[in-house]
Amino acid sequence: MEAHGNRPTEAQARQLAAHDQQAGVINNIARDQYNQHSLRIDPMRRRARNVMRAGFTLIFAGFAAAVVGFAMFAGSINEGFSHPNAQPNLTGWAILGAGSAMMTLGVLVVITSLFMKRGVRREERQP
Repeated sequence: MEAHGNRPTEAQARQLAAHDQQAGVINNIARDQYNQHSLRIDPMRRRARNVMRAGFTLIFAGFAAAVVGFAMFAGSINEGFSHPNAQPNLTGWAILGAGSAMMTLGVLVVITSLFMKRGVRREERQP
């Protein structure tokens, strides 16, 4: 009997019986093959991408806070020159410090995500 297209012959169909199956491994006989390796890589790649997004969000939010904090602090310095007896407003200084800390944390998170991506690439190369 001759095979037509992707359909196996009757003799081949008898040979394709999957006798040795394991838990966690998907066998799709005579079609696309999926294994546990590819099922493990996709969540790792998605996790690394989400961590990188979180890192960039921290960087941008920290930068915005630092700009606002600097503007507030600079305004209180200018007001101090106008009114020598006025107390300095340190809220802007605190917001500037918090924004700087957020940017630093964001950079560390992005670096961590790059190491995660490197681990994913290393896993992809392994059979």
